[in-house]
Amino acid sequence: MSSLQSARACLSVACRYVKVQGKACRPPSSFVQMRPRMMSKTQSTQLDMQVSDINKNPEHTENGFHCNNVASRPSVCQEAVRVIRGEAMALQALADRIDSSFEEAVELIEAMPRGGRVLVCGVGKSGHVARKIAATLSSSGTPALFLHAAEALHGDLGMVSPGDVGLLLSNSGTTEETLAAGRAMRKLGARLVAMSASRDSPLARESDVALSLGRIPELDHNGLAPTASTAAMMALGDALAVVLSRRLSF
Repeated sequence: MSSLQSARACLSVACRYVKVQGKACRPPSSFVQMRPRMMSKTQSTQLDMQVSDINKNPEHTENGFHCNNVASRPSVCQEAVRVIRGEAMALQALADRIDSSFEEAVELIEAMPRGGRVLVCGVGKSGHVARKIAATLSSSGTPALFLHAAEALHGDLGMVSPGDVGLLLSNSGTTEETLAAGRAMRKLGARLVAMSASRDSPLARESDVALSLGRIPELDHNGLAPTASTAAMMALGDALAVVLSRRLSF
C-alpha cells in the first residue's frame, strides 16, 4: 500500500465511525439551516439520507452516541449532531484532497539523517494540535519534538539541528510567530513542511512541501473558534504518523 493510499485509508476510517444516532437525537426539518457552509449539493443530499436513516432506525445505536433523557432539551442534542457531522464532513473533504504533496512530506521526513527530528511547531490552537502530533509521531517510531512558535523566538531554537524537518501548523498560513520560527529554522539547516488551508499562503510558499487542509468553515455559532479545522489538522497529523510508522515497520 502506498503512502497516499494509507493516508486516505486512515482518514476514511475516521469518517466512517463519526456517527451520531439515537432515539431522541433525530434532527428536525430546520437541521438544513444549520449545515456548515462548505457543504456541496451532493454532500447535502448525502446528509439528508443519513438523517432519514436515523429517523427510520431510532433504536439503532451501534458505533454511535446515545443521548440519555434528552426529550426535554432537544436543541442540545441537535447542536451536537450538527457539530460532529460537520467535523466528519471536513475529514471526508480532507481525505479527498490527499495527493502527491503528502508523499513528498513523507519522503522528506524519511530522508532525515540519523539523529534528525521532526520539530512540530505552532501557536494557539494550532500549537495544541502540534504538541499532540509530536507525541503521536514519537510514539509511533518517528523522533519528534514540539516547538512552541513564540518560545522558539526566545531561545528554544537551540533545539534545531541541520537535517531536522520543521512541520509548521497554521490554518491561515499567516501566523507571524510561526512564519518567523520557520524562517529561523531554515537558516539553521532544517527543511520545512507547512500544514495550512491553502498552498498559496505565505507559510506554504516559504516551505519545501505544502500540505493543504482546504478552506474549512468552523462550527461554532460565530464561525470563529477552531473546531473543524483543528479536527482536520489532527487527522492529517495522525495520517502522517501512521504512514511513517508502517513504512518504518515500527
